[in-house]
Amino acid sequence: MAETQGNPRIQLLTDDAISNYSENNVLTDYRDINLRILTRIEPYPKGIYDQDIFGSVFYDRCNCGNIRTPGVRCPRCGSTVLDEVSSFRRFARIELPILYTTKFKIDKVIEFIRNNFNVQTNFESDKFIGLGWTDMKCLDICQWELKDKENYTLLMTDQITDYTKCSYEGLLKILQVNYPEMVKEYRAYVNQYILVIPMALRAPTIKMEGNNRVLENHYTSVIYQNILYCLDYYNSIFPTMKDEIGKSFIRGSFRRLVSSSLDTLSKLLASSKQNLARNMQSNRMNNSGRCTVVPDPTLKADEIELPIHLMYEACRSEFIQYIQDKKGVGPKEAERIYKMDSDLDEVQNLFKEYVEGEPGKPETAKYVIINRAPSLYEFAMFSCKVKLTHDYVMKIPQVLCKPTNGDFDGDSFSFYAVPKDKNKMINDALSARNRVLYKKNQKPLFTPTHEIMSGLVKASRVIIPDTLESFDSIEELKQYKKEHRDFKYQTLCTLKGEQTTLGREILSDLFDVNITKFVGGFDKSITGKNCGLLYEQLRDKEDRLDRIRDIQEFALLIATTSGSTAIQISDLYLDIDKSYLDKIKLIEKDDKLSDQSKEFKIREVYAEFQKEQLKKIPEDVVNSIEDTFHSKVSELAEMSVQQLNTGPDHDFHITETTLAAGMNSQDYLTHTIENRALQDIKALSVPQGGYVTRQFTYHLEGLKVL
Repeated sequence: MAETQGNPRIQLLTDDAISNYSENNVLTDYRDINLRILTRIEPYPKGIYDQDIFGSVFYDRCNCGNIRTPGVRCPRCGSTVLDEVSSFRRFARIELPILYTTKFKIDKVIEFIRNNFNVQTNFESDKFIGLGWTDMKCLDICQWELKDKENYTLLMTDQITDYTKCSYEGLLKILQVNYPEMVKEYRAYVNQYILVIPMALRAPTIKMEGNNRVLENHYTSVIYQNILYCLDYYNSIFPTMKDEIGKSFIRGSFRRLVSSSLDTLSKLLASSKQNLARNMQSNRMNNSGRCTVVPDPTLKADEIELPIHLMYEACRSEFIQYIQDKKGVGPKEAERIYKMDSDLDEVQNLFKEYVEGEPGKPETAKYVIINRAPSLYEFAMFSCKVKLTHDYVMKIPQVLCKPTNGDFDGDSFSFYAVPKDKNKMINDALSARNRVLYKKNQKPLFTPTHEIMSGLVKASRVIIPDTLESFDSIEELKQYKKEHRDFKYQTLCTLKGEQTTLGREILSDLFDVNITKFVGGFDKSITGKNCGLLYEQLRDKEDRLDRIRDIQEFALLIATTSGSTAIQISDLYLDIDKSYLDKIKLIEKDDKLSDQSKEFKIREVYAEFQKEQLKKIPEDVVNSIEDTFHSKVSELAEMSVQQLNTGPDHDFHITETTLAAGMNSQDYLTHTIENRALQDIKALSVPQGGYVTRQFTYHLEGLKVL
């Protein structure tokens, strides 16, 4: 992927990467499948379902149904049935006559220009007067001129005399002639190619309506079709144009359509309920690996431990070069050492030295990007410094669980080895050291898990003994704790004339705040509500990650020694009033009401019943639940209150609590099968793809006007 901060999505690929993925597979035809041929499915060559590129449109047979063996080309229709792994490797590309950028790259383009040049503007037409050169309209259309080479001064003008000098192509031409050393970086931020993802991720649907076959294209394919259609229109009209200004405007319009189309595609893929990212990552990438994760409370938030055998393979090419440099041998001998001598202590120590980097220079260490599929959200990815282990699992700090939406019940994480010369760029964007708050709500990124939260709650509580011990220093207090096992971290004592506990003193030092004053006295403790504020005030500490790790270790120590008790169901609900069931039965028997009215009224009765039951929970129980983060009151209510279930026939069923009473076979049928059927019915009723088509029709009409 290109060297850029932000969301690493499809648009961030460079043209070189797109070319590598797609090989020689270039699409030029916007058409999909020829439905006039009835004996088989016949995709148009070079179209979005080209069978020579993407294989058969069916996952289990060829396009005519003659062959069902994966990897065998059908002699009748010419298509090949692909296995699952191969189907996710079939990429293609669309080659454009213009350069474009997307909203995920435009900031990098503007930053590149600002960092390297002084830009002046000369706008005279009504279309551009008052606009700055960073405006997308100007960047898409206007002409660049080199005003002063030595002082790196550029001029952007709307007086267009040569369309080849306009927009991103015009700037590229200036760089190629005058500043060739800048070309590589600039080309990473603009593209001429569009990556077309495998058909397996956007398979079409063919169905019969009466005697006619009807094709339904996936919304992703619709986007590619519209771009190809506009490309065909552009290729037919552009050669006939003679006015340089008109040429620049139509290229700018095409540029804007492509950019907005890919932005829409990114949003659709990101919000899709299909596991697109998981499928794409299941196709093993170079310099990557995947393994199950387990916790390690001794790690900082920017550190992980990886199995040495996985890292050895992921670092293959870079480590071979490292062997060459260290041993002064040629590439063939270095590769032989890598393959044949990997079990020797000398090579193992050399690999450890390569991964750890130079002492005192963390920038020379080996880093990886970790990610839990299927999410490609930027805060679900982190760059971490690698520590080697001979285990078969990846060890991660617990504070990365919430941001990555992962836990330790068998979850697997992917990792991608970062070339060392890209360490700074990747760490600036993805390291835990440079990321503090979520963008969406400005809340702390790293907060405690429920085990750590439980330890913090218990560590900040106070036990009042018969007599108070007095101490002159924290070191004396810690030593006393070691020598007296019955003295707890929560035992009240006197330190330098002030009443406190050892637990609160340790937490006060780690959070750099007086815990007793913060929580409001000895009768109160850290809770789930106020803990976020404690973590938030760590944001300005240079040793923030060290403090978070130490807080984690101490909290887990307390949780381990004091134990943890879950809330019992008997604490939540006593003497449930079932009179609401009679109200529901009366509504069901009312023939004057429609099914929808019955459902609405019954749900009103049920919601009121739940609200009343929540009020019965003692306040101390509610506080206990919220303090420990074990669960939410509303979640426990869903588990322990009688369940109201609705089948597709609009019949209502009451299921006893699943935890307290268990489920009989009828309850299970009602709770699981009927509710699933209802969800399926709802899903089938949602229209697909219409708004995508309308959006591109609008863009196309705008292009035709020009």
